[in-house]
Amino acid sequence: MAHWERAGSWDEEIPAPQPPPAVEPNGKRITIERATKAFLAELRETAAFATHKKYRLLLKRFEEFSDRLGYVMTDQWEPADVRQFRSAWGVSPATAVRRMAMLKPFFEYCLTNEWIMRNPPLAVSVPWKRAEARNSQAARRSP
Repeated sequence: MAHWERAGSWDEEIPAPQPPPAVEPNGKRITIERATKAFLAELRETAAFATHKKYRLLLKRFEEFSDRLGYVMTDQWEPADVRQFRSAWGVSPATAVRRMAMLKPFFEYCLTNEWIMRNPPLAVSVPWKRAEARNSQAARRSP
């Protein structure tokens, strides 16, 4: 292709090519969509249908939330994003605890495959779980 064809006119300069996205030291970046599909495919082999469905629904919400944040790659997620995702659920504390327990294995799967360097949900405490534990302990002590 001629210089003027790449530039789009006779007298414009050729724009500099966009640099590729930064690659993690392990060189194994993966998109969120590809990671969720791989996780769900492997989960299908071992999990019951109802369990697989719950993971599928949660990871669909995860993909939609990632799109809203503008995230494409799994390694873009940080603990603060996980907290924001959790607060957007609008569910009971017990349901939030269960969903967090479902989100952690997805990131663990990504970590095991060396697609991410750490598991962001592990850095997020579940305050409701602590509060529930305190309430149940107090209830057991009461006569």
